[in-house]
Amino acid sequence: MRNLSIFLIGSYFFFGLLSSVISGVEITGDVVEFINENEEIRATGNVSIVYNRYTVGSEDLIYNLSSKNVYFRKKFHVKHPKYDIHADTLYYDMANQKGRACAFGAQIGRLHFKGKNVSIEPLKIILNDATFTTCDQRDSHTFLKANKLYIYPDRGYLVALDNWLQVPFLPFQIWMPSFIYGSEEFTKFSTPLPLVGSNRFEGGFIRQEFSYFLSSFSSGVLGVGTSKRLGEYFGINHQLILNATSMINLELRYVRALGVQGGFTHRFVLHRDEPDSDKDPILSIFQPSHVPSVHVVAEFQNGQIIEDSSVNKYPWVQIFGKNQYFDYLEMDYTWKFGIGRLEELTYQDVRNESRVVNTNFNFQRSFEFSNITFGGSFNYDGYWYDRHSPWQRLFFSASLKLDDPIFDSLLTVRKAILNSGQSPFLFQSIYAVVSDEVGIRFSREYLGINFEFIADYAIQDWDPRQLKLQVGKTFHCWGVDVSWESVRDRLNFGIRIF
Repeated sequence: MRNLSIFLIGSYFFFGLLSSVISGVEITGDVVEFINENEEIRATGNVSIVYNRYTVGSEDLIYNLSSKNVYFRKKFHVKHPKYDIHADTLYYDMANQKGRACAFGAQIGRLHFKGKNVSIEPLKIILNDATFTTCDQRDSHTFLKANKLYIYPDRGYLVALDNWLQVPFLPFQIWMPSFIYGSEEFTKFSTPLPLVGSNRFEGGFIRQEFSYFLSSFSSGVLGVGTSKRLGEYFGINHQLILNATSMINLELRYVRALGVQGGFTHRFVLHRDEPDSDKDPILSIFQPSHVPSVHVVAEFQNGQIIEDSSVNKYPWVQIFGKNQYFDYLEMDYTWKFGIGRLEELTYQDVRNESRVVNTNFNFQRSFEFSNITFGGSFNYDGYWYDRHSPWQRLFFSASLKLDDPIFDSLLTVRKAILNSGQSPFLFQSIYAVVSDEVGIRFSREYLGINFEFIADYAIQDWDPRQLKLQVGKTFHCWGVDVSWESVRDRLNFGIRIF
């Protein structure tokens, strides 16, 4: 949810920006004066504060040097090339990072927010009597009206409570007790509309999820649904954030054909490098994090659905590195190591089990020329089983990507350097590349219709390993998507909003 993260930080930046900018910026206005006895700077008439790419404009500003309080008594605007924020009035206590605003509004790309009254706290912003939409505010077909809207800028998500959802294809509004939207890293959230589709493991299915929110450290999803092959099910997936680098997921579900299932997952960051000190602390938020880090995931799962199998992990522990860089070869690389005991029940009711050790290394480098990107990578994937022969693969891949506003394409050639053994588990091998192959991908957008086609062919006999087709139609602020893939003979249909 990149756009949402931009807005959340953007809306919050202003309050933190004042504390770092007001002492070093030149404030301009028709009248700018310093009241010595009150230690106040007062500016009226065409007031302007300019910093980097940010511009703050108003007709009235009071800044108290001793108390660190800022007060805009008249309408103000915060403008940036990526967003626009405005309010009728603002009071902000920089020392305690608290404040309040009236008639608050913001726009970032297609996202629009409004709130009658706003409370600003160190870790969150609270909008009362709020609306949220991705439509043009002058012609909002789809919007969410919330009694309270909580924005957590540092984590990149929002929580709306006591909501009414308006969608263009329904003649009535839908009441929702809670709605969570944004980053999945720190919270669990769901779409307000059901997912309909079919696959080999479940057959035809329909699923609906409902988000709930207890605190910024505790949230989850309730799910209900039914499928032709497995019958009715309901479950809960709850996430607990222990600290900035550690979180726990707890799952419990009942499926008529499989009984009671569940799992426990603990994720934590073992090591993370410090970001570059010379990087802009605000503008860097607009880009995905590329800070090198090492992560650990420990799982104990019973009946986790992976691809077309029900998988047990008793347990499975994995450690992996992200965003690593090999200076000598000037290449990016990732690595992972996993160990544990796995059990599988496939859609054909075949059972497999083994103790497993897995290692994976991927080195890659790319070169960009205008709208063309050339890439190359080496990928090694090795599995060792206590009841089967090892399965090892080493591939070299070369790719050519064309980025175009109307037509995107990607051509990939994969060459097998080592390919020995095979996996006893379907969920591990179902998408695996096991021979020399050519891959193509085309995507096109025209008149609101999005089209994407993916195909991977074995070079030896030109037999397709994978075919995937997705077609979607966007209607201003909502859309319909249909997708099909050959590997799992899976068909999905969904309606997207926001």
